[in-house]
Amino acid sequence: MKTILLNEWRIVSRNRWFLFLGISLASMLALSSYLGIQETKSLSNLEREASAHIREQWDNQGAANPHGAAHYGTYLFKPTSSLTGFDEGVNGVVGKTIYLEGHSQNDAQYSEASQSVMATRFGKLRPSLILQLIVPLFLIFMVFSTVRQERESDRIRLLIIQGGDYQGIISGKIIFYWLAGTVFLGISLLVQVLMDTTPLDSGTFLRMLMLFVGYSAFYYIICSLTAFFGANLRKTGTALSIMMAVWIIWGVFLPRITGNLAEQFYELPTRSEFSAQMKEDRSAGVDGHNAEDDKIEAIKDSVLRQYQVASVEELPINFDGILMQTDEEFGNKVWDKHFGNLYQVMDRQKTFVQASSIPNPLQSLQSLSMGLSGTDQKSHTDFMLKVEDYRRQFIKSLNDKHAFGGSKTGDWEWEADQEFFRSMQDFSYQNRSMDELIGATWPDVAILLGWVVGCFFLIKSIRFQL
Repeated sequence: MKTILLNEWRIVSRNRWFLFLGISLASMLALSSYLGIQETKSLSNLEREASAHIREQWDNQGAANPHGAAHYGTYLFKPTSSLTGFDEGVNGVVGKTIYLEGHSQNDAQYSEASQSVMATRFGKLRPSLILQLIVPLFLIFMVFSTVRQERESDRIRLLIIQGGDYQGIISGKIIFYWLAGTVFLGISLLVQVLMDTTPLDSGTFLRMLMLFVGYSAFYYIICSLTAFFGANLRKTGTALSIMMAVWIIWGVFLPRITGNLAEQFYELPTRSEFSAQMKEDRSAGVDGHNAEDDKIEAIKDSVLRQYQVASVEELPINFDGILMQTDEEFGNKVWDKHFGNLYQVMDRQKTFVQASSIPNPLQSLQSLSMGLSGTDQKSHTDFMLKVEDYRRQFIKSLNDKHAFGGSKTGDWEWEADQEFFRSMQDFSYQNRSMDELIGATWPDVAILLGWVVGCFFLIKSIRFQL
């Protein structure tokens, strides 16, 4: 095996096209990795500055009515993952800014694609794009070239006659170009580590390690299939045509087909339909701002009995704050129903796409890459759910202050002091744990490993015909 690898290196080192293309690819990967990291740093700095500005405005609003502050609201910004520069995933098309306010669960707004024609039409040149499409194409041509040269020169026939192992020769070539693919991958990840000022924690290291394993598995699949067709088909040009067709089908057609089928089988409501359905359900609940609402009487009677008084004027608390929180809690049930259904449909779409990736390991690699980079739809949904949990605690704190902070029912002029608003905690988001990631990405890993095992036995089945 060592002799085969060294011989292959001597051949390619004398091939100017290989050197030119290899250096060009390595340069593209290094540059795209560097630019991705720089953009990630810039976005992170902007998010920190914007968050600090919003927090300063909140802290310095002075004395204010708590419920008025709930309507004033605040903004949160989706943090940029350290691996966003490697694989942008859905981050370019989903919103990054969320407005938190009372009585409403809002979706993320202001996606980068909505503000950039170039981002909408072409996306961005991330290392993941080069590693998923360009590097495999390079490997196809190189493996095809070396197998073709061996067959056309009859050197391999001489080696077989002398007792050489045909499968061993082909396996050696596969391993050599598989290693070449992992070198390109290693360059990208190395630049990521060296240029990223964020400390490399154990979680990020494990993600990068799994990325390395996933991409390496895909490169083995590409090299093995190319070598198999090149070694078995009498017309070597046919082998190249087949692999080019596979590359196009995997990279272009199957992802579009499975995506369209997922949308048809598990259809999402339009934004207008979604809003109308929530508005209709929301109108059936308590309106905390409408004193004539019949549903308020039952709540009022319960509170009066609890405090053993005859009227809301005698209550030692502010009944308006109680109503505001009751209004919120009913709204939360409505949001849970509709947003929950929305996220369930998205999960079904994801499951369908993962299952449909069995004939397309590239799609499994793309799904795995986005998941590990924290830029897939599941990561975005996780962020939105945690934001909503924070919003509910945030609004409840304001309503509780309005109800139990010392004001009386009907006193909408009462104000909480500035220290109360300064005491409210900031939102802090933690990425999904490795256990959660493994639970979400294991189908992608299983499909890739299944293809690796299949390709291994495929190479074992090769027989040389003299």
